[in-house]
Amino acid sequence: MIKKGAILLLLLVLFFSCSQEKKTNWSIALDSKSKDPYGCYIAYNSLSSIFPNSDIYTGTNFITHIDDIVNQTESFSPKNNLTIFVTQNFILKEEEFDKVQSYLAMGNYLLVLSNNYSKNISTYFQVTEMPIFENQFSSTIYQPDTNNFSIRFNKKYESYQFIGRFNEFVFERDTLYSDSLNTVGYAGNEHLPNIIRSGNFIIARNPLAFTNHFLLQKNNREYYEKLLSYFPLQTKTVTFFSKKKFGNAESDSEISKLLQIPAIRYAFLIFIALLIIYTLFESKRRQKIIPILPINTNSSLEFAETIGMLYYNKKDNSNLAEKMISYYLEHLRSKYNIKTNELNDAFAVVLARKLNHPEAVAKAFVGYLNYIRSTNEVSDNDIQHLYHQLKKLV
Repeated sequence: MIKKGAILLLLLVLFFSCSQEKKTNWSIALDSKSKDPYGCYIAYNSLSSIFPNSDIYTGTNFITHIDDIVNQTESFSPKNNLTIFVTQNFILKEEEFDKVQSYLAMGNYLLVLSNNYSKNISTYFQVTEMPIFENQFSSTIYQPDTNNFSIRFNKKYESYQFIGRFNEFVFERDTLYSDSLNTVGYAGNEHLPNIIRSGNFIIARNPLAFTNHFLLQKNNREYYEKLLSYFPLQTKTVTFFSKKKFGNAESDSEISKLLQIPAIRYAFLIFIALLIIYTLFESKRRQKIIPILPINTNSSLEFAETIGMLYYNKKDNSNLAEKMISYYLEHLRSKYNIKTNELNDAFAVVLARKLNHPEAVAKAFVGYLNYIRSTNEVSDNDIQHLYHQLKKLV
């Protein structure tokens, strides 16, 4: 049954995989391995051409990576390391942000493209309100809106257009600390900055600029190259992190990522359905537990023993001896088909042959039975001896 169910599951998975029409996935992936429109495959694989002398890595744990550099492990040098993080939410705890500041103070570089930042980062960059239109970003429907992104390069801003999801994620600078020189880029107009720099640390509110869909439109690759030109070419390592959510924001588990693939999701649902059906049918087919019956007792033997004890207690040994002999002869007739009309030598010969005993033993036994039957007084010792003789020749 299980084998048939597994074959059926495989056939159904193949059917759904083959019959399903291949559709473009317009959801936000922000994954360095994703070739979907909003994945970061091109951005990551283009790093080697921009930083030809650097070692390029993909990172998995951002804080561990920062710790490795701050603690100067064998894998990383203490300075001239560039870390790039593309995500939707970049939330750091205070102790984590302290590690980031130590990382920067050692002469390293950090570029983060995210739509949402924690309070400690906004304070560090002297920005106030950072409005988020989450419903715009999380929508999985392609939107043919035109976005205008500008970036400062050679002391002037150059504009680029992007047709896709509308991006309204910008910074609101505190007018008391506003410094136009720290504004690297803006969206729409100069009053809407979306890239801000503070020393070796740059934050941007346009992670879409590192997606495949953005980089493949017109000359938008220049926007990507000019942003990375703010970091020196002699960086020793470039580590690229891409995760939809990071920090206190809820992150996607590995299972949820797998279930986002249609074929795997359908296969999982079919497996669950087959498992439920199998459980229902098998629970009905299973035979109920057969109770263990007690061993049948020989009631005739119990009856005979009970009667014998009554005669023995009354000291009616002659009658008891006769009953014992009668039951024994009945046993010989029913089991061995021996005639017991006369207890003589012929009877002893047949008895010896049937019971596989010597004739002399059988004749002595028959003689003893005749003696018990003929005597008037049967003692308790005679009863016991008769019992053992009857048990011996059965």
